[in-house]
Parts: sequence; C-alpha cells; structure tokens
Amino acid sequence: MNTLAIGIDMVHVPSFAEQLGAPGTAFAQRTFTARELRQAADRVVGGQDSLVPHLAVRWAGKEAVVKAWSGALFGYPPAVGVDQLDWREIEILNDRWGRPHVQLVPSLSETLLGSLCAAGVIPSAATQIRWHLSLSHEVDYAQAQVHLSAASTELPPR
Repeated sequence: MNTLAIGIDMVHVPSFAEQLGAPGTAFAQRTFTARELRQAADRVVGGQDSLVPHLAVRWAGKEAVVKAWSGALFGYPPAVGVDQLDWREIEILNDRWGRPHVQLVPSLSETLLGSLCAAGVIPSAATQIRWHLSLSHEVDYAQAQVHLSAASTELPPR
C-alpha cells in the first residue's frame, strides 16, 4: 500500500454543540446517516456522557477524508465541490469491535477512483483504495487523521 495523502481535522466540541443546538437547524440530519447517529448514541456512557463529542469526532473524520482526497489531487481541480458534497455519502462507522472506518457510498467511491485515475495518482480504476482512520476526542476537542492509500489489484505479469 502506498500512502497517497493524509487528512487531519480538529473540531472545537463546544462550538460544534452550539451548531447542533441552533434553533431550526437540521445540521445533524443533513450531515450524518441514521447508522452514524445510532452508533454515536451507542457510544454514550450512562447519563454522564454526551452525544456531542461522538458526533464531533465523526464530523472531524468526514472533514479529514475530504482533505486527504483533496491532497491526493493537489494541482488538479476537486472532483466534487464542497457545496455539492452530500456529507452523508461519507460515513464514519465502527466495526463490531468499535474500531472506526470510512465507508463511501458506491457513487462517491467511483467518483474518487475516477478523479485519482484522471489526475494520474493511481494507474487504473482496478486499484484498491484504503482509508486508515484514527479518531480521538477529549473534553473540548475532537480530532481525526486519515491516510488515503492505494494498492494495485491487477495481477502481476507471469
């Protein structure tokens, strides 16, 4: 696997809480899928923990994904404008052991592969893309780091 780019993002949790709590906002519904909301709620411990840091760290993850993708396309126009991006097409989910991973909807995954091929970053759409994700949150800050890597799935010559 070759690292194509790295994306890092940090979220100020109290400011994120204000954004979520603004009257009339639908930010959470426009940003997170039902699975993400459910998994974040599952991470709340007892009545002493809040849902906000768990959503903030997922938001940081989504931002880090976009930054890594953008970084891999350095010198080329973005494949999808930030205003056109449906943030729910990038999911930050946990596996059954609680480890976070990135999942893109198939159409966005195809756009990603096409943009990386067009820019000459990867040799072909047969290249396997992998997201390596690390999330952390503590009191007032949530952060995410993403490594975007690729490996050819084409068979080597005999």
